Amino acid sequence: AAAMRVVYDGGVFLGPIFGDMLVTANQHTQVVVRVNDIPAHCSGSCSFQYLEESTPQVHLVWYSLGMIYGDIHLLVY
Repeated sequence: AAAMRVVYDGGVFLGPIFGDMLVTANQHTQVVVRVNDIPAHCSGSCSFQYLEESTPQVHLVWYSLGMIYGDIHLLVY
């Protein structure tokens, strides 16, 4: 005769879901976009191809501190 006893009836809750769990197999490099530390949704394959001629170049960076609110102003040329 066999006896059965439920010690704990439940499951596994994973939250938040890590980004590595949501990737798909792809032959091209993919990007992950975050806005305010929240992952953004990509409606396509999220593939990315680096093209040097399409990449902007930074020639000068200048910043100043605001006197009234302590804001930081950043200009990129």
